[in-house]
Formats: sequence, structure tokens, C-alpha cells
Amino acid sequence: MTLSAFNSAKLPALPPASTEHQNRLYSALNIPLFWGDCTNLDSATELELDFKIEQELVKDEQDSTRSMNAEKWSFQYNNRWAHFLFISRLMSAFMSVVLWHLTFSAVIQGGLLMTAIGVLLSLTALTLFMTTRPSYHISFLTLLGLITTGVVAWNQQTLWGFWQGNPFFIAGCVLFFLAVIGCDLLLALHARFFKHDGSQFNRRTGMVHLAGKRWRKPFVAPFYEFDPVMQVQVMPHGQRDYVLWLYHRYTDKKVCLANRIHSLGLDQNNLRAFWDTLQRYMDVSQPLPDLPVLEPCRQQDPVTAAYDQAQNRPPRYWRDMSERRFKQEVLPRLREQLRNASWPSAPGLIAAHTDSSLSVSDYYRAQQARGIHATPQPQAFERAHPQTAVE
Repeated sequence: MTLSAFNSAKLPALPPASTEHQNRLYSALNIPLFWGDCTNLDSATELELDFKIEQELVKDEQDSTRSMNAEKWSFQYNNRWAHFLFISRLMSAFMSVVLWHLTFSAVIQGGLLMTAIGVLLSLTALTLFMTTRPSYHISFLTLLGLITTGVVAWNQQTLWGFWQGNPFFIAGCVLFFLAVIGCDLLLALHARFFKHDGSQFNRRTGMVHLAGKRWRKPFVAPFYEFDPVMQVQVMPHGQRDYVLWLYHRYTDKKVCLANRIHSLGLDQNNLRAFWDTLQRYMDVSQPLPDLPVLEPCRQQDPVTAAYDQAQNRPPRYWRDMSERRFKQEVLPRLREQLRNASWPSAPGLIAAHTDSSLSVSDYYRAQQARGIHATPQPQAFERAHPQTAVE
């Protein structure tokens, strides 16, 4: 472990956050979370997903491609290309219906009624695409494609000849392929070769590494310099999901952990539990969270190894657990604990180490003197307005 490692029992004196920073934390749709007072509960949603992945994993236990181990928790690669593929798949599903409708209308010479039907079918395709059952929109698009193909073949007495003279039908088939298979294949290839972008939480150093955009250098700072925020996300069907943001206390740097560290679709209790898990993962005074993905490397962390020995924890607790037992015993018990959990509701750990007389520039000079080097430099804060303590 290094001097910069996060130890909840040995934090340095920290300067107070500015009023502007506090306003960011308490802005619309943001619910600030607090440090310390860990409940030792993990997200049931994340644990279920993790258990399924580990049960299917047949690679060697020391496989270095794992995104999480005893040293670091790497971010999943997330950039505009993945978002572009998602939008492309959405638009392909919509436009394939539009193009097939134009083909169908040209064959039967439909009027205003056919136009209205076409709009309704296109909106239906979008609605089915947004559901959690991919088979719905795949079946719907396949049915429309078969109907259009059948009508064209019956009317023209030859399907191949009509293809050559009507590009709308061919274009619709190409977009259908992209919507059903093509975009998913490209996304899978992208994920295979671009799993991580260098961003990570490092347990041994206690530092958070955020990859720079384009050719910019990465942003690096101690974990305890980030404040957590639970942000409300309003979904297309009106339901609410919650995602975790980390705001750097002394700069304008921030990062969303949704779909990079935690999955989408978390409710408040599961997201609070995830923040609890992240704190315990980074805290070298505590054992690693008891997660399936971390089980193969628990003995590599001295604190965790000592804890497991004292608790007589089976080394293959998760790997030898049956899926039936996990679903019937472990998950229901954890969900009940999450419903009844008492989460921190007031500033605790960080507030207890905040020194209102300490300036940000002096703090970073002290950090550098200890051998802890971060991206923010003390010179950048010398001419800034004094930090204002928030009660």
C-alpha cells in the first residue's frame, strides 16, 4: 500500500469545499450521498449480474482480463461509438418500417389511410424497441418484412425483378439486418477490442484515474477528494432510475459511473449499496467486498486474507454455490436487508477531517511533500478566491 491509499481511519486534513461545489451537489435531480458508516451491504442487482457472469466464466482464475481484482477496478470502455451504434440500431428499426411501407404502398397504390397505417407501424416498432424484450421488436419487424415480401412477390409475379427496380425494399432489408443483428455484432466487436479506456479505481494507491479525452492527459486524484451524488434519470416510459456521479471537490471534474462501473436500472437502495461497496473496495483498512468477481483474488489482499482466515470463510463460497440456493436464499435475504437498511443521512467521515482554515493550495503542497502527486496543482489555486466552508 502507498501513502495515498484510502484508509478511512487515517485521512489527512482536507480543505472545505467551495460554495459553487456545494451548489453542484444539490442541483436539480441530484441527491448527495455521504461518506463513512458503511453497512457492509452490496447491491442485489449488481450481485445477481456478477453471479451469473462468474458462473458462466470458464477462464483461468488469474485471468488478467477481469475488470476487477485486488488492485484495481477498471471502467468499462464507454464512448460515442457505442452510443452511435445504439442510435443507429434505433433508427434502423424505425426506417426499415418506413421504407417497407413505401414499397407496400407503391405496390397496392395506397392513399391517406395507408400513410396513417405506416406512421402507426413505425411508432409501434419504436415502442417495441424500447421494451426490455428484444424478441418483441425482432418478431414485429420480421412479420412486416415477410408481409411486404409476400405482397411484392404476389403482385409482381417475380420478387427478383422488383428488387432491381425498387431500392426502397432493398434498403429496408439492409436496415432490418442492422436493427436485428448488424449493430449488435459491431458493438460486440467494439467491446472485445476496447474493454477499458485506462480509467480505474486503484485500491493499492487510493487514486482515481479518469482517462483524458482525445490527447489530453488523464485526471488523477485521491479517492477521498470526490463527493458522491445519486442522480435521478427519468426513463422513456416514466420510470425512474438512479446513477452514481462523483464530483471532484476542488475542480470542475466529474464522472458518471453508470454503465462503466455499475449497471443501469438501479433503484435508490441498490445505488446506495453500490456506493457502500465502492467505499469498502477502496478502503485498505477493510477487507474486499465479498463479491463473486473478487473471490479468486481475495488471498492476494493481506487485509482480506487475514479477515477470511479469522472468519473461516470457504475459499470457493460463491463458485461452489448452486444457482438455486443463490436465488432462493441469498438474493431474498439481501433484498430484505436493503429494504430495511439505515443509510447515512448526514456528512460524516469527510466532514470530520475538514479543516476550515486550510486552503486548497496549502493542502496540495502538503500532499506533494508527502509524495502524493495529483493532477490539480497548488499553483492553480493560489489566485483563486478563498474556499468557503459550508455548514
